[in-house]
Amino acid sequence: MNPWTIIGGVGTTICTENDFIRPLHAVPGDLIVLTKPIGTQIAVNVYEWYTSKPEQLAKMTDKPTDEEIETMYSTACRYMATLNKTSASLMIKHGAHGATDVTGFGILGHATNLAAN
Repeated sequence: MNPWTIIGGVGTTICTENDFIRPLHAVPGDLIVLTKPIGTQIAVNVYEWYTSKPEQLAKMTDKPTDEEIETMYSTACRYMATLNKTSASLMIKHGAHGATDVTGFGILGHATNLAAN
């Protein structure tokens, strides 16, 4: 636990070209495998609305319960704090052709990038 506020951050390592998979060599017929659930950003947004922006939460037509919001947020945090080391090792072991994350561009944006490359 760090007693000081940290904004931003970076992780660095040294690895060889064979230690990671770029989003460059996908081929038709490759499977898309998600190593973590998608939707963590939505869970974080809803929690933010719940804790500090009730006017945003009120706009939801099918509002989750307080317990569901807490559960979504804690589950999202747990997944975001979990490394993909096992998934990465299995991708290398089984010869995956391409890989990407699913972040700000969403699954469609990243899948489009894989297909374009």
